[in-house]
Amino acid sequence: MQLDIPPLVAGGSRWSFKLLWPGTLLESDEVGVRVETLVSELLRLRWQSGLHLILHARGNPLLRQQVTLTSGRAVTAAFMATGRVLVFDEQTGRTLARSVPCKPFELDPQFIPPVCEVGEVLP
Repeated sequence: MQLDIPPLVAGGSRWSFKLLWPGTLLESDEVGVRVETLVSELLRLRWQSGLHLILHARGNPLLRQQVTLTSGRAVTAAFMATGRVLVFDEQTGRTLARSVPCKPFELDPQFIPPVCEVGEVLP
């Protein structure tokens, strides 16, 4: 499946994502990632950077972030205006995991949306 991902809106630097937090572990043969932790980490980076995310129509990502997992594999996280986070392999276009929808994000920088609950890993 080919994803229609617009150019990077904000962020873009590589960072290590350690899979050490409690919560529901999303696993596949290729990737193990706690999507709710990924949401929290993206939010932390967003608030620390002071960047203002711009809402896009039709579910386009607010933020695309390259993520290096502790396994060394590089994946991309797309942080959607709907509150969903997609984790995918940009080379193949394959979606590896996605979170359940959360409350849509607001522009108020003091508002931090709830952490996503259980996500799903696609076959």
